Amino acid sequence: MRWEIIGTDGELVITADFNGNMQNTELKLRGGKGEDKTLGEIVIPSQYTEDIKSIPEGPARSSNIGKFYASLAKDLREGTNETPDFAHALKRHRLYDTIMTASRTGVEQKVNETNTIFH
Repeated sequence: MRWEIIGTDGELVITADFNGNMQNTELKLRGGKGEDKTLGEIVIPSQYTEDIKSIPEGPARSSNIGKFYASLAKDLREGTNETPDFAHALKRHRLYDTIMTASRTGVEQKVNETNTIFH
């Protein structure tokens, strides 16, 4: 699997050895910025992976779904609400639609409360 995100200031490439469902495989992130066209490895800070260490070895541990399960377990234990839910997904889809509209029309679109990635 290979997913390229090309922006005005740089490029990100997400790859996986497995060409199936990206939620069940380890992802690798590479990027380049500015005039440098070389893509270098981007190391994910441990604060984003620390909570999955308690998950037993297997496909879920090294994947996005492992992070989701660890977050859900924390929410259930501590009464928090940090795990993405349907409302979170809906905002992401609206943001994606806004990006696609800008791409299709060539007209800058406004990002607002209904389509932003921020809480």
